[in-house]
Amino acid sequence: MGFKGWIAWRFIAEKINVVTLRAMVASIVALQLSSGITPKEITQYLKELGRLMGEWIYRHYLEIGKASSTVADWGKDFNLGFKFFTGEEFDNIWYEVSDDGRYVELHMRIYDNPLSRKIQSPSREIKIDSWVAGIFEWIEQMRMEEWDAEELTVDEIKCRAAGDPYCEYVFRARLRDKGAKKVLQVLKPGTTIVKGSKEPRVKSE
Repeated sequence: MGFKGWIAWRFIAEKINVVTLRAMVASIVALQLSSGITPKEITQYLKELGRLMGEWIYRHYLEIGKASSTVADWGKDFNLGFKFFTGEEFDNIWYEVSDDGRYVELHMRIYDNPLSRKIQSPSREIKIDSWVAGIFEWIEQMRMEEWDAEELTVDEIKCRAAGDPYCEYVFRARLRDKGAKKVLQVLKPGTTIVKGSKEPRVKSE
């Protein structure tokens, strides 16, 4: 983010009160557990909550903004959006594209996620920030026809609050022929690094 972008974030953008947000998420998880809901169901509940949040955020913030022009823009655009609301960026961002362009994965990894900092999940199965995946998923599922996608999902596959060394979100898209052709015009088959590295940090770091 450049100097003008930092000024806009610092003085103009509405911020998330992360302490309140963490307390709310932790309370939701505790309430669900006390009601006999399984850890797997709680993760799905958080994701569905995020999907509802995604619709609200889109209507109030993103609808008037510039949307991603191509699948290759997802990484930088979602990173910018994450920083807009939290003040933090993802550490590692990369794509994995099949040889025919029909299968695309976008991985976004952050080591010190401000949204779940100091939260400890009561179960390895409960991905505390699945609601973030839900936001991302809803936004891009609204554009599946534009991407010529048969399927598009976003999941939190690693969660620091659940004991992993970092949080990692993965976008998975299965495209039809037209969408695959467009992808191969902007992304090469195999791995494309957008930021940082595909390899996780070693523990000594």
